[in-house]
Amino acid sequence: CTSIKRTKSGDFKIEDAINMDDLEEMVYDKLLPITSIVKIPRFDLTVSQVDKIRNGLVIEHEQNFEEIALALFQGQPIAFVKRINNDSIRAVKVFNL
Repeated sequence: CTSIKRTKSGDFKIEDAINMDDLEEMVYDKLLPITSIVKIPRFDLTVSQVDKIRNGLVIEHEQNFEEIALALFQGQPIAFVKRINNDSIRAVKVFNL
């Protein structure tokens, strides 16, 4: 074998890919929102919860998910969160969007 070409990975297909040479010239309307790509549980936060999650605090939240979920505020992604116990969560990755 002298070369391998991946044509698909999960929901991503090669025909939807962007050429690396064109990346710098790319306009933002071609980017897919994270909410259309990530296939994990998601839920909304309140205003006070957003500030706490962004600052790395553990918050009380009874949303039911097993490992990782996407926390949103008004439809915008805020953070990937994980369950600490039955009624608490904390951020594992906060987005600066």
